[in-house]
Amino acid sequence: MSPRSLSLALLAALLLAVPAVAAEHAPGFEACMKKHRNSGDQKPCLDLERAYWQKKLDTRYQAAQGLCKKFSGPEAEKRSAACLAALEESQYSWLAYTASMRPLAENHPDSKRVVDRLGWFEIEQLRRRIHDLEQFDPSLDKKPPRQPGTMENIERGLSDFGNSVESLFNSGMKSMGLD
Repeated sequence: MSPRSLSLALLAALLLAVPAVAAEHAPGFEACMKKHRNSGDQKPCLDLERAYWQKKLDTRYQAAQGLCKKFSGPEAEKRSAACLAALEESQYSWLAYTASMRPLAENHPDSKRVVDRLGWFEIEQLRRRIHDLEQFDPSLDKKPPRQPGTMENIERGLSDFGNSVESLFNSGMKSMGLD
């Protein structure tokens, strides 16, 4: 077996060994997707999912604001104000970034397809922002802080790698006209 074939076989074995994690969705989302199988009809499903994640983000953001108010000691007021200002600035930056993607999608040569994908992009950005806010307060989701080298980080790294490989595979299939 060639070194390249062996590497690919080991990679496949690693990816198969990582347990699949079910994605969290809005209540009723999966039923909606089954009902609206055509991507052009899935807008109500995406709206349901987006509203679910936006509500979760609002809750996390409010919790982060509360965390900024927990300083004590002689500089508590100053540190609390600085924390709140930094949190607000990061939120505005995040909002500006997500808003900047809409014109890109709307003005893309294949805008119909890209705008459909924009809904999924927005949902993923909400999930990532929630994750970012949780990094500053692990008690929000009642999990211990993530430590480098833990099995969770290893599994997430493998999952990210698997997603990258899948993305690369799909782009290769598309470039060959096989998508």
